[in-house]
Amino acid sequence: MAKIRALNKTGIKLFHKLIDARRDGKDFPVSDILPHAQYYEVTPFRTEIDLELKFEDRYELAAYLAGVLEEYDDNKNQYGLANRDAYGKSAGLWSWLALVYFNQLIDNKPNERHEYYVFVPHLGLRYYRHSVFTPFELYKRWKEDSRMFISKKNHIWGQVSESALSRDFLMSSAPAVRLMNMLYSDPNNDGAAKSGASSKPSKAILKSGKPSGAGYGSVERFAIVFKRLRLTYHVQSLTPESLLELMGDEFKKKLIDKS
Repeated sequence: MAKIRALNKTGIKLFHKLIDARRDGKDFPVSDILPHAQYYEVTPFRTEIDLELKFEDRYELAAYLAGVLEEYDDNKNQYGLANRDAYGKSAGLWSWLALVYFNQLIDNKPNERHEYYVFVPHLGLRYYRHSVFTPFELYKRWKEDSRMFISKKNHIWGQVSESALSRDFLMSSAPAVRLMNMLYSDPNNDGAAKSGASSKPSKAILKSGKPSGAGYGSVERFAIVFKRLRLTYHVQSLTPESLLELMGDEFKKKLIDKS
């Protein structure tokens, strides 16, 4: 067990070096950074975390952190997205947590995109790719409804996550989030996204001369249609069922197919 820390500027820069080294196949253990006080600062979080805990997936990690970061809401301005400092408390906390569980968040080597591990609130929307902060924020806001947007594998971000989370107008809408769960979650796979949920709409023309229907009714199409509806309707006041009526047969069919 260990107190919750935040990497300082030196620690964050060293984490970047660790990621590069591990991508090059070099030995750079997490223990070269974590135990050393010169690389972190203290935080107001009183509950200790288990550094050796293993998680089935990022959803389980998010639920665990939501339980232990008891003071988060009281310190959100410093440790949440409001703090856009590249080396501030927010970047330090979420980067430290990713470092703690780094070996679970990668497969053989890290992704080339450092923002999956080092929290970068100063670089626009790239922050949403963070492997710890984003699942945590999703779980805090949506609880079980967040399951569909979080990959079942710790080291995989997933196209559903990319398609939905890169569009804040979707994820800030309760009717949209709940309808996407109705359409795309797989009850036979713990509520994770169904296979093909994020397929891109095909522009191919079939031999019959008709356009291919591949990818229609997907999360990608959902985003396009929902964005259009926002121009005409006050979508936040809708129920998921009434939103589905406006979305049209393309999405009603997905619900019929699911049942």
